[in-house]
Amino acid sequence: MDEIKKHSHVTVIAATNRFNATDSGLYSFDCKVYLDIPDSAGRLKILRILIQYTEIADTTKTLQSISAETHGYVGADLASSISKAVSLEIKEKMGTLVLQKDAIDGKVLNSLVVTKHNFLSALNQSNPSALRKTVVVVSTTTWGDIGGLDSVKRELQTLVQYAVEHSEKFLNL
Repeated sequence: MDEIKKHSHVTVIAATNRFNATDSGLYSFDCKVYLDIPDSAGRLKILRILIQYTEIADTTKTLQSISAETHGYVGADLASSISKAVSLEIKEKMGTLVLQKDAIDGKVLNSLVVTKHNFLSALNQSNPSALRKTVVVVSTTTWGDIGGLDSVKRELQTLVQYAVEHSEKFLNL
C-alpha cells in the first residue's frame, strides 16, 4: 500500500462490516469514511429507493412502520427483506395463479401488491446485521437466591426495581 501512495492517480475504495478484521495496511490511507447504521429516517429513505419498482399496499404508512421496526438493519438487510416480502406475496398468489408454459401473465405480475403483513413475515425470517453479534442474557436469579445482605438488597430494590415498576411516579422529577 505504501507504493500506491507514491502514485497520485490511484484511488482505493474498500468497504467492510468487519473493520477490525481488515489488513492494517489499509489503515495508512489519508481518508477513511465511516458509515453509521441508519436510523429510522435513514432506513425510510433506503426503503423508498429500494421499492421504486415494487407495488406496496398503503406505501407511506407501511414504509414508516417498517422503518421504525427495523432497528439495526442496514441497506443490505432491508433489500433482502423486501425480496423476501415479494417472494411471500408471490407464494400467496400462487394458489390463485394458473401457470401456462412456465410463464406468469404480466397482468398477474402487475397485480402483486406487497403488504405490511408480507414485510413483517419477511422480517421474522431475518436478523439485522448490526445486532448479529449482540447477545441478550436474561438472568434467572431472583432476590431470594441472594443470601444475606438484606439491607443492601432492600436498598437496590428501592432504587432500581421500584423505579422500573412505578415509572409514572418519576415522570415529573
